[in-house]
Amino acid sequence: MRIVSVANEAGSAGKTSAVVNLGAIAAEKGLEVLVMDLDAQANATTWLGVTEPEKTISDILRLEATIPDALVATVVDNLWLIPSSADMTGTVLELGRVMGPEQRLRVALEKIPSPGPDLVILDCPGVMNLVTLSALVASHKVITVAQPTLKELQGVSRLESTVRDVSNLYRPDLTINAVIPSIVPQVRQPDGKDGPATSGGGAVYAQALAMLQAEWGELCTPPVRRSVRVPEAYAQQTPLNLHAPRDPVTTDYRNIYDFLQKLEVMP
Repeated sequence: MRIVSVANEAGSAGKTSAVVNLGAIAAEKGLEVLVMDLDAQANATTWLGVTEPEKTISDILRLEATIPDALVATVVDNLWLIPSSADMTGTVLELGRVMGPEQRLRVALEKIPSPGPDLVILDCPGVMNLVTLSALVASHKVITVAQPTLKELQGVSRLESTVRDVSNLYRPDLTINAVIPSIVPQVRQPDGKDGPATSGGGAVYAQALAMLQAEWGELCTPPVRRSVRVPEAYAQQTPLNLHAPRDPVTTDYRNIYDFLQKLEVMP
């Protein structure tokens, strides 16, 4: 069972889009996939079409339910969800008053009956809190997502520092294993067509994307272009590979998954 956290410390960077769509692509390839929504905004839960779940990640972290208790099927074959809700805001506060809060998610995952899923993807909150810490402690791999802006690059640096602390205290081999440039504007070419997502969208974006690629080298994945198909898919509560299987942005995510496989981040 491969456990992968998708995290950032800037917010609105395309994190949940990466979680949902990479998870759906993995399931499409025949893997058994579990997405765990750890964010009080519950965007992954909404995207995957789950409303008013009986049990959520809050129940698991409060030790009032197990992962099998809260497991929900989604519209994608082989893709399962542990939903979240606004209750997570209160759960974060409660975790600050209990013993070993950062270990609760790891222990819950270790108790999944065999055979468990092939891949678990953790959709972390967009801030560093006890829930994000517990996700990192439970993880084998870490992916971050960043828009090509200077603000987002600063968020990657902060996450890198946090991951380094978790590595020193809990998981000696933990590191950021990949960086996904997300929501990258495109350039209009002379023939009137949109250029590739790698081309940036003006000097500021191009400079920030170049800095991201220079800083992370081979760990920087192909970028995800900005596309109206993403909010459309969210509104339809369907991952991109079902909503717009031939759209260029869906191809971007397929290319990223293949890239992550080569890095041995994804199974």
